[in-house]
Amino acid sequence: MLLGIGILVGAFIGCMGVSLWAMSVSTPGALVAPEPPLTTTVPGFPKRVRPFELLPLARSLTERKVLVGFTIKGLRRDGSVDFSEESSSVRYSFQDHRGMGPQPPRRGGTLPARTYCGKQSVRLIDAGLGAMWDNPASSCPSGGVPEVPDISPRCGAEQLWKLAEKRKVPAGGTAQIDYFRAKVGPIFRFKHGSNQFSVLASDCRTIVRGTDDHGAVP
Repeated sequence: MLLGIGILVGAFIGCMGVSLWAMSVSTPGALVAPEPPLTTTVPGFPKRVRPFELLPLARSLTERKVLVGFTIKGLRRDGSVDFSEESSSVRYSFQDHRGMGPQPPRRGGTLPARTYCGKQSVRLIDAGLGAMWDNPASSCPSGGVPEVPDISPRCGAEQLWKLAEKRKVPAGGTAQIDYFRAKVGPIFRFKHGSNQFSVLASDCRTIVRGTDDHGAVP
């Protein structure tokens, strides 16, 4: 009889332990502060950084899994950016699919009021490449997370500048590049002074106009 009672008590304690462990791992905790910006491991920093080639490194600095776009300011014709220039910057934007990734903190044992997609930017400025504070309470877009594929070699910095040349955009100075999902799919928006055009990222040839061009990097 005592043996039976001991087994029941042991089983009860074991179940309670598993329950408490499951509650602790399933309940979101406090946000962790981002690491200091990287400099020595960023190729070419600060004078000749190639942001089109930095996506894998940027991705390694965030828990978010889904690339939703980026913005490059100060892109030169050779595909590099000089971060000694005050106006130069790069922002890579990441999210997660609904309910995935870090969620807003809540009391243990409670269910979330709703699920979130979160958002975190990884920025490259004169201080280096680093993640910004994560925003776990960022809502999910009504149409789903606007995921974009990793950059294709068929449509990189060199191809965008060649297309700009064909469209009579002056060769001097620097450009701003936005990469995001528009109505027709992932596009690059090229801005150079008063000149601007958008092109499908899938072929780097089809110019996107009108309402198909609406949108911005999340």
